[in-house]
Amino acid sequence: MDNSAQQRPSLIATTVADRLALSMRENLSPLMRQYWDIKNEHQDKILFFRMGDFYELFFSDAERVAPLVGLTLTKRNKKSADETPMCGLPHFAVAAPINKLLALGFKVALCDQVEDPRKAKGLVKRAVTRILTPGMVLDIDQVAATKSIFLAAFDHQGVVFFESTTGETFCYRIASDKEVPEILALHEVAELVVAEPVSEDFKLQSGCGLVTVYSPPGQSLA
Repeated sequence: MDNSAQQRPSLIATTVADRLALSMRENLSPLMRQYWDIKNEHQDKILFFRMGDFYELFFSDAERVAPLVGLTLTKRNKKSADETPMCGLPHFAVAAPINKLLALGFKVALCDQVEDPRKAKGLVKRAVTRILTPGMVLDIDQVAATKSIFLAAFDHQGVVFFESTTGETFCYRIASDKEVPEILALHEVAELVVAEPVSEDFKLQSGCGLVTVYSPPGQSLA
């Protein structure tokens, strides 16, 4: 598996444009304040921000994504205090670019308009309606028929695999935790979900490039 995504920069306000925008929040337009309110809740994700018929990306998200998926990087409110790096694409054309970002190891948040703009009083309400991680897929029609995308998890009882493009789920029962890396290595796992951090040796043995720590209380994974 390509582990290049592990070396990518943090998505948390890493560019000059990001830091400047946050420091001048009160001088930003209502739309950009709304954007940052939502972005700050999803700092580790690429935020696709719905504006009419388009999804727009701003600041460092735009600067990272544009060259990766072939979008034109431009600026909003040029030569003003609210100058904003941005890129965008029609809402019906996001599947392939998002699937590419997921394959590169990025997490994605889709932020949609959650009220009818014609009935909105002032700024249209927006909220994140979907979160996608590398073990998931937005549109299976945009994924090669021969490619499997596995999301995996394990506990002391077994290892569970979920294939995102088909919905197939299967499980390996284990007698010892020592079996887990070998079982994971049987499949090309796009994302491993764990309750606690794992060692670098474990990652190398299992071939899992992306590990997400998440612990649902009181639930067994197998």
